[in-house]
Parts: sequence; C-alpha cells; structure tokens
Amino acid sequence: MKAKTLITSFIVLLSTSVSSAELIINWKNPHHVHNKSTIEKVSNETGLKIKYLKPLQKSFDLIYVEMESKEALKILSDSNYFKFVETVDFSTNPVADTSILKPESIVKHNSNDVGTQSLIINKFNDPLYLNQEYFDDQEKTRMGLSSIGKARDYAIKNKAIDRKVRIAVLDTGKWPHQDINWSSVDEASFVSSGIYGCLTADPTNTGKDLTCSSANIYNDYPSNNALAKSWTDLDSDGTYEVRIPGHGLAVASQIAAIANNGVGFVGIVPENDVEIVPVRVLGADSGSTTDATNAIFWAVGSYSNGNLQPTDKGYVRPISKPVDIINLSLGGVANFSCEANSYLKEAIDEAYRKDVMVLIAAGNESTNTRYVNPANCEKALTISSNKKSGEISNFSNFGDFSDVSMIGEQIIVASVNEVYYGASNNTCGSSDDVSDCYSTSSGTSMSTPNVAGALALLKIVHPTFSAKELEAMLLNTAVPFVLTTQGNVSRAAQVGYGAGVVNAYNALLNDPLIIDKINIKHHYAGTDSVFQETHIKQILKIVPTACSFFDVDFGSFNHEASGVSYNLYRTNSTGDLSLETPLPLTVPKVMIDRSVYSRAAVQSCKNGVCGSLVELDFSQTQKPTICKV
Repeated sequence: MKAKTLITSFIVLLSTSVSSAELIINWKNPHHVHNKSTIEKVSNETGLKIKYLKPLQKSFDLIYVEMESKEALKILSDSNYFKFVETVDFSTNPVADTSILKPESIVKHNSNDVGTQSLIINKFNDPLYLNQEYFDDQEKTRMGLSSIGKARDYAIKNKAIDRKVRIAVLDTGKWPHQDINWSSVDEASFVSSGIYGCLTADPTNTGKDLTCSSANIYNDYPSNNALAKSWTDLDSDGTYEVRIPGHGLAVASQIAAIANNGVGFVGIVPENDVEIVPVRVLGADSGSTTDATNAIFWAVGSYSNGNLQPTDKGYVRPISKPVDIINLSLGGVANFSCEANSYLKEAIDEAYRKDVMVLIAAGNESTNTRYVNPANCEKALTISSNKKSGEISNFSNFGDFSDVSMIGEQIIVASVNEVYYGASNNTCGSSDDVSDCYSTSSGTSMSTPNVAGALALLKIVHPTFSAKELEAMLLNTAVPFVLTTQGNVSRAAQVGYGAGVVNAYNALLNDPLIIDKINIKHHYAGTDSVFQETHIKQILKIVPTACSFFDVDFGSFNHEASGVSYNLYRTNSTGDLSLETPLPLTVPKVMIDRSVYSRAAVQSCKNGVCGSLVELDFSQTQKPTICKV
C-alpha cells in the first residue's frame, strides 16, 4: 500500500536555489493557457523577468524566470494566476552495475546443474538462455525468483489476445541490435534541450571517430526519431563526440529479446506477442521530467502539438494507438512528493484514465521512495529490486511508495558495442558490428521491465482486464520475504518493498473473485506508549466506541479497478450473512465498528458477477493495552 500524499502545499520549495529557473505553471483560467500576452501581464504585475518557453499539455506552460527559484515560486503563487507552480526536475537511469559479457564468460551447463523446473536443456537455442537463472521457479530457498519461465509457457498455451501487447519504453531511445525488433509504426523523441548532433553529420551512421565543433551544434527538438544518439563534450574542451547510452536498448531487450534465433538470450514476452515502442526522453546523461511527462501524454494518445504543423520543427506525429504499458526506468532524488509535481501527476492520471499501466523504477539510492521522483507517484506502480534469496537488493530504494519487487541483479541484456564511439578498443563483438553485444546489468532499471514483462503475460491471457485489475492480480499473489534462512527478520520486512516479490505464474492463475488474503488489525494497534494512550483516552471521550474499531484489508491494492467492486456484509445475528443488505465498496479496505456489528463478511465482484462470501475472523486480533481494560 502506498503512503498518503507527503506534501500538499501549493508551491514546491526545493532545497537548492538558482539565479534563474525553468518553471512549470498550471493556469487557473483556461483562457490564459498557452497565451504569451498573459505571461507579459504577469511579468508586469509581479516585476519578474519571465520568458515564455513553450506550451505543455492541458493547462500547463513552461516559462523561464530570471530569479532564484524559491522566491520566484512564492511570487508567482501570490499572483493568484496559477493552480500550481513547480520547478523542472531531472532524471537519470537507476543502474547499479553493468558488466560486458564476453564469450569466455558464458557459463556452460549440463543437465545436472540447471535450475529446478523451467530452465530445461535445449528448450531454446539462445546461447545465454541457461544463464538466465532469474527465469526459474520461485521456491523456498530462491524466494526472489518469479517463475517467469513457467508463466511464459502458460501465456503461450492460454493466449486470448488477438494482437500484440504494446509497451512504451521511455528511456534513452532505441538502437539496432540483432536480438530485438522495434516497432515499425511508432517511435518518438521528446528530448528538448542539450546537445544532439552536428548539422553536417548523418544521424543514422555509427558516428565512430566523429567530432564536431560547438559552432555546428544544434539543440534537440521533439520528433519521431527515437535513435539513442547524443553528442557530448567529454573533456569539456568544446569538442563533441558521439555517445550511445544503450540503456533503452537494455531495458527493451529484457522484455522482448527474440527467442530461438541462435543468438543472445530469451525475452520474457514472446516476440510475436509484443511490440516495443521506443520513446527517447533522456539524452547522454539525464533528462527532464517535463520531457518524460510529454512522452507519457504521447504514449497514451493524448499529446497535442498545439499550433505546430507537420512540417514544423518540434512537431511529433501522434501515436497510432495507445500503448498498454509504460516503462520508466528512470528517476532522481527529490524532496517533494509526486503530488507536488502536478504536471507529471496529471500525465499519470491521464494514463490510467486511458487504462494504461505506468511502471516506475524505485531507484538505487538505498533510501525511502518518498524522496525519489517519479517513484513517489502514488497511482503508478513503483518497482523495487530483490536478490535471488528474496531479500531486498542493497542498492534498491524501498518503503512508502514501493508497490512490489522483482529480481534486478545480474540480468542479461542486449548492449551497445561502445558507450563512447571513437575509442580504440572494443568491449565485445567485432570491430565493425555494433549489434552483437550483451552484458549483465543490475538495478531497479532492470527489475522494472521484468515486471512489465510479467504484466504483458497477464494481458496476453486476460486481455479484457483493466490496468488496475491486472496490477492487482500481480500484487495479490506477490510473496513477502519475511524471514531469512537463519530465521532472522529480513531487511525487506523491516524497510518494506510493497506486497513482496512477484510470482508471475501464480498471478496468471489468480481469480479476481477469490479473496485469499485478509488482514485484520485493531485501528489503534501498536499505540502502547504513554503519549499514545493519552491520545486514545482523549478520542474515547469523543467517540466512546473507538476501542471497537478494526481495519480490514482484503487485497494488496487500494486503487479502484474498472469493473471490479466489493461488498461488505454486516450483522449482529447468527443467521445467514448473505441475507443482509451489502455495503458496496470500490476498494478492498474498510473500517468496522464491532460495537455495532459483531459479524462481517466480504465479497469480490467483477462486472456484476460476485464470488463467495468470506466471513471475517476477529478472534486473533490484538487490541492495544488501553482497550483491554
């Protein structure tokens, strides 16, 4: 369960200040949106030097203010023109470690040392397949695995969808590789600042040994070219060299690497059942959340080019149809909540209105997700990383906004031959081929596409289920790692990583009408300190029945899911609970006052069809000491 909003104030105040700032403004009056003349009016009234940069989506605009950000935010807030004013945040890819796989590093297996159930000799002819231990089954000593191989087989046999699952990878863009096919219909780039390339350079060549002077450098503009290619001044000497980050390629390959093609490894989703839509939102080193937010709007089919025409620079051709899943393996440390980043929040809300799942990497700072954006976006699904044992990864973020975990260590990915072209040595592959490289990579960047692949398998088998329903199926079957093999409380249990480790196979078999997880606790459980008892005594003076309050949670997700509802039955009689009038619920969480109702039962329904009633057992629930008197 995610935490409640951490910051609800109107203005976001960052810990650092700058002499000038790019700000996102959200207008109150719809007539002021994308209106340069109103910006001039605001500038005159406030005394701020404001430059209108560009229109954003919906009621948002991007401006530049010549004043330190804290003061500018306050002045614009007091102007009463805006619902919200916020600074532009920046993101990078959360990768903890990457190691190139050279031919001599590939482990050879025999039938005696391969996995438990799913890693079968000769099942695939991809040479790295038997190194994909993370495909194997979840079992007692390997609780960090997710039965991906078994889930993949099940999805193939029980396929019910009549099209490919579309997954947008919002990252560094695409790069050609022998083991992945990119969408032939849709791609885009929303990187809108920094160095992109040389006017005299061919943007489709490898760029090896290519340099150009700053005089020939031009800024990036949004376009429909998602090629993962940037020019960067490595030595800060004014000479720019080509950089191919390759992170977007790595992320996409985990999901959709081609199976049985005699090279590389096996993707989670069969290549014929998935379409990867590359969307470039990060440059060589980082990118702004503004660009990522624009990309979300585009991926769900809600992006507007404003007054731009198809022939204008910066025009982006609309996506042919919305995607099913958005993967964001990016983020950065921030001291504000997603609620305080209203532009990003609006895009995520729009995605779920369009029934699109949004997956965000928790980040690799080994800190609470409340301090990481966009991981602290409540409505999206935030993914932590775990070890093979089930323990949370040392690098992984955790806590308040983490929804679920999946293995993110030593994951095999497609890679780029050289991170920086122009180098004299090759890390793998031939000197002329840039599409035959592989590496192992660790990070929540890797755990996130693993979850995207698992959700795609769910979509293949259950194509009519909503985004929130598919997410709930995954969360309802996740397995918490509570105790280590030595019987000690795990770090994962102490810091929290949501519902637990994904079990993709069990999620596929999960019936949304079956309630098999019920958690009942006293509303004031754990309040045994002197101060807390004093607080409860004051509450009891106002609400005498407060000691009879119990919180009931019979699901792992607290968001509404289209078509899914719940019923609560309550009574004081010993008769048939089903004869009582039910209280409808939109989420599987409720508080019950047992001074009014001694018995209760819950029920799950989908599109009007309801499952069995499950009566609640309060007998094992502990009350706080003050309520035992």
